[in-house]
Amino acid sequence: MTEVIQLPTGQALADIIAHHDKLQEELKDRRALDRMLAAVSSDFMNVTGEWTGDVIEKALKRVARFAGAKRGIAFMVPRGQEECALFFEWISEEDPEGSFEPISPQAFSIFLPPMRDQKLIILSRKEDMADLDFEQRQFLLSHGFRALVGLYLNSRDGKEGGIFLFGGPGEEYLWPEELISRFLRTVEGLFISSMRQVELTMELKKREALASALLNATTDSAVLMDTEGKILAINSSFARRLKISQSHAKGKSFYDFFSPSLSQFRRNQVTSVVRGGHPVRFEDDNNGLVLSNVIYPVFDIRGVVEQVAFYSHDITPLKDAEQSIRTLTGELVLAQEGERQRIAYDLHDNVAQELATLKISCDTLVDAARKSPEEFEKTVGGFSGVLQNSINTVREMAYELQPPTTGKMRLVDAIYNYCDEFSERFGICVDFYTAGMHNVPLEKEHQHHIQRIIQEALNNVRKHARAKGVIIRLVAAHPHVILRIDDDGRGFDVAKRKEEGLREKRMGLRGMENRVRLIKGRARIESAPGEGTRLFFEIPAEQLDEMADSNDQYYPLFT
Repeated sequence: MTEVIQLPTGQALADIIAHHDKLQEELKDRRALDRMLAAVSSDFMNVTGEWTGDVIEKALKRVARFAGAKRGIAFMVPRGQEECALFFEWISEEDPEGSFEPISPQAFSIFLPPMRDQKLIILSRKEDMADLDFEQRQFLLSHGFRALVGLYLNSRDGKEGGIFLFGGPGEEYLWPEELISRFLRTVEGLFISSMRQVELTMELKKREALASALLNATTDSAVLMDTEGKILAINSSFARRLKISQSHAKGKSFYDFFSPSLSQFRRNQVTSVVRGGHPVRFEDDNNGLVLSNVIYPVFDIRGVVEQVAFYSHDITPLKDAEQSIRTLTGELVLAQEGERQRIAYDLHDNVAQELATLKISCDTLVDAARKSPEEFEKTVGGFSGVLQNSINTVREMAYELQPPTTGKMRLVDAIYNYCDEFSERFGICVDFYTAGMHNVPLEKEHQHHIQRIIQEALNNVRKHARAKGVIIRLVAAHPHVILRIDDDGRGFDVAKRKEEGLREKRMGLRGMENRVRLIKGRARIESAPGEGTRLFFEIPAEQLDEMADSNDQYYPLFT
């Protein structure tokens, strides 16, 4: 039996062709969709380096162009708030200039309430706006209606937002709704996770900037590292100490910058902090620097130590000062003992001997009276001479012990009186000159040391120099007071004299130098046999008015 094939009618054939064309178009759309999904996925999956807004904007551009949009916006906002945490925008280069006005990121928050249920809104005609509320319609009309697609984004960390695509100005055309809907729902997760990644990167940068600001805010050396010693952040002070830039220090091992013994010691301290979870304080010595260190634990959200912050403060000047104080205290004790011995020698060799002589003379006084009136008068006259010598000796001892000033006398006046009295008493000419000192608010301690230095210098001149004259200059030169004392005596070998003074426990030159060191000043002594002596002292006086600089001709004493 022969089968009869019935040919389709003209209408049926047209339907078949139309269906075929529809399938072809749908297949084309699916292939286009697949290619676009692959491209967008590639944008997100192949990110190298830091996640930035450029990644989102690039993907947003692909999505908008695929949908035929002229403008694309993606944003995230904390739920219940208006200020956007993230906002990205792309506008087509083909868009006529000025056709898209700037839109505040907060303006899109008005679309979020209805989208929480619908998830997706597509407006291709003005009639579609009937489903919007008054505020939303006003927003679109005020910006000139454009075809709009909006996809709701909901993040697990309490944020929500959307992707909005706009058509050209005044356009009313049908979007391929089903295709765009499937496409947007497919990339929804990619955008949410990627925007979260960008947000985390931004937050990390903020925290790194804050950590860097905190590290560099202190004058101490500071470094942040992981529990293995890998440097995560370092301030400029510590980088300078390690002789490396801050950028190059990151990622390197903290322990590689120190000697093996010091590295092991510090590694042990860090281990103690990591295990115990408590700060550790300690001191150590690094290339001549005495450092006071503190290591703080930095905890993660589980309460586990994941990093440590190492702070180091240079206390070398403090330690040097402590050592100087100990040294000076010992020297002062020796000086006091030497002073007591000198007083004892003077009392024994002078006053005691003279009193003993007077005692013997008293024993012969009766015999002298019996001999003759002349002999008696001679003996009594001898008594007077011996007593006068004893009085002079005691007065000289008291003169050397007491400071030059008394009462409320000003420093300059007191020194002038002392120099005048010294000249008259011992016959040595003292030329004292001062400049800029009358209104200088020097501390009492500084005044006392200046007086004692001058007193000691003049006593040395009287006892040892055999000088005929002394020149003293006291000048204010901001921010110091300069004291210079020159004599025309026989001079001496400075190093040898200092060594003798140390061996014989005499203060002398060392005493003057130590006084200046106590008030953080400087001293220099110049002398040679037959060439006289020159003493230079620089005493801090930062409270000086800068006008004192006019006296700087006296300042170059240490250049």
